[in-house]
Amino acid sequence: MARPRPAVHEPRLSKGNRLPGYRIESSPSFVRSPQGDGVAERFIRSPKEQLPWVRTFDTVEELRLALLDFKARFNRHWLLQRHGYMTPAEVRAQYQATKEAA
Repeated sequence: MARPRPAVHEPRLSKGNRLPGYRIESSPSFVRSPQGDGVAERFIRSPKEQLPWVRTFDTVEELRLALLDFKARFNRHWLLQRHGYMTPAEVRAQYQATKEAA
């Protein structure tokens, strides 16, 4: 019996190669790309290690608020090697300053 092929969903890009509704640019990678998979896995792992595996939430709203708090703490306090040991907020501010100066 032949198995159906999985559907490939590609988001439609608007002008400037940006994904509509998001402030991110498309950066396509190869299917099953180890580097791309690793980045995505690591991105998901950080909040999982900090929230659901450590705490129990009684409601979805409680989880949502905890995720928002995690996002704020991550952006303000986490030093990232790939950003030269700066926080995401510092990198964003530096980028905005250079963009405005240009």
